[in-house]
Amino acid sequence: MQNARKRAEKILRKYKISTAPINIMKIVKGEKLCLVPWSFKGRLEEVYLGDCIGVKKDLPCCQRRELISHALGHHFLGDGNHCYYATHNHLVLKRQERGAQYFACFLLMPRVLLKKTKKMRPAELADYFCVTEKFAKKRLRLERALKS
Repeated sequence: MQNARKRAEKILRKYKISTAPINIMKIVKGEKLCLVPWSFKGRLEEVYLGDCIGVKKDLPCCQRRELISHALGHHFLGDGNHCYYATHNHLVLKRQERGAQYFACFLLMPRVLLKKTKKMRPAELADYFCVTEKFAKKRLRLERALKS
């Protein structure tokens, strides 16, 4: 988890991103990655392959941001090519998947900005960072785990 956090913070510094919501397209373009809206069937929602990120069409903006950030996690953590499914029941969550998800959490909701929003509830945090409430809650759990 610490590696994902440090790497996300390094990327935010590299691209001089310090305000919410995090401009992930600046990172995608800066890394010269292609982002392709895709008509995935079934549970598949995102794939990172080579220098390309495919994301299921017609998803809400917040969900798309989370999936793109997850793919960026694979890119920056050097995990190689991966797919992301809508439900994890059918996907064995490997270490790389957890790392990519941690990276996405720390990228979209950086610690420095999270500290400034201490009094916000998860729904307010979700709006502020342009993520889903479920994602915001996950990020808050990670923050508690870092403190313990």
